[in-house]
Amino acid sequence: MGASYSTSAPAGGLFGLSRFHTRLLFVSGVGWMFDAMDVGLLSFILPTLTKSLNLTGTRPGLVPAFTFLGMFAGAALAGNLSDRFGRKAVFQWTLILYAIGTGLSAFAWDLPSLLAFRLIAGLGLGGELPVASTLVSEWSPANVRGRLLVLLES
Repeated sequence: MGASYSTSAPAGGLFGLSRFHTRLLFVSGVGWMFDAMDVGLLSFILPTLTKSLNLTGTRPGLVPAFTFLGMFAGAALAGNLSDRFGRKAVFQWTLILYAIGTGLSAFAWDLPSLLAFRLIAGLGLGGELPVASTLVSEWSPANVRGRLLVLLES
């Protein structure tokens, strides 16, 4: 915890939070929003991807599978990385990694390239979840910590 921020919440704002805590919740919530949006959008575009890449059989299922594999690996790695390099830095890098993987997915030329890009996006998505919740938990005042975590995850 930095010396310039207080973890006690003065009266006012959302749940009596300071501007810092409100901003922390909002920024972390944007990361969570990307997770939910990505999984939802993938389910909607999978039929179109199946047609455009001429996927048959079980191959369309590999796309979300590689995303979830990346999420699993990202979640496993992000905790240790955030302990070593800081939660804020790792949170930022997970969002950048997600953005790169998702952006590259739009230019996938075949199934293997799409799977590689979805794995990259999944690393960012999976790494973001535990880091964001830990970041909010560590910086939230004890009297509203539970409510803020519920808000973050909803």
